[in-house]
Amino acid sequence: MSEPRLLPCPFCGSTLVQLSGAGPGHTGDMDAFVECLACETEGPLFNGPEQRIDEAADAWNSALRPPPTDPEETPGTERKTQ
Repeated sequence: MSEPRLLPCPFCGSTLVQLSGAGPGHTGDMDAFVECLACETEGPLFNGPEQRIDEAADAWNSALRPPPTDPEETPGTERKTQ
């Protein structure tokens, strides 16, 4: 099974994101979450009897992200030409 594709961080835009998790804790559950290595943001923690990486990735990828900035579509800005 391949790891799910992760979108860039919704806060800083970095692509330095990874799926993380911990082995069984005192409850025997496995943890899974996505974290940004640039700004140290962590997505929601999913735990259960099996590591739930797909759910962690889906939650990370569904976070709201600002739209890309395009000077041609932003009122009051002009693209500089040389």
